[in-house]
Parts: sequence; C-alpha cells; structure tokens
Amino acid sequence: AQDREKTELVERLLSDSWYLSCVTPDTTDAEGHVFAHPQFESHLRANFRFEQWFAKHEYFLTSKSREFCVLDLTEDSLSQELVTKVIELGAGKFEL
Repeated sequence: AQDREKTELVERLLSDSWYLSCVTPDTTDAEGHVFAHPQFESHLRANFRFEQWFAKHEYFLTSKSREFCVLDLTEDSLSQELVTKVIELGAGKFEL
C-alpha cells in the first residue's frame, strides 16, 4: 500500500509539472526506469553523487523563478544528510 501511495504522489507531482529527482534505496532494482517521463529521474543511493547532480541542475536550482523543494520519505541518516545539503541550497521542505 505504501508503494502505491508513493507512486500516486509521483504521478500527481508530474501531472502538476514538477521536475522530480528521486534517490531510492539501494535495494530498488529499477534505477532510472521507475517512470518513463521527461521530468523524472531516479538514482540509487549507492550511485548518487550530490556534486554531479547539482552541476547538472544548477541553472534551474538557482533560478529565482522556480520553487525548489525536498521530500524525504526514508528519513534515515543518509537521506537526512542529502536533505540538509539541498536545504542549504535554498530548498523548502515539501509537506504532504
């Protein structure tokens, strides 16, 4: 049921024109293939490199005309580290 709720949330955000970068647990075997959508990307935590991600998206993340949010559904020590980094870049917390 929880996976279905997360899927519905992603679908809703994509339909509302959000761009989603998702970092998934390493136990997921579908990196990059969870949703075939031009505004969606997925990374396994073991393969995720924050500096490369930021370099790819820096133009959009620093644009004053865009809202930048973070949603942490894992809430473990690694996700908290990533959340801290994106909040330092100016992200707000996305509340469900």
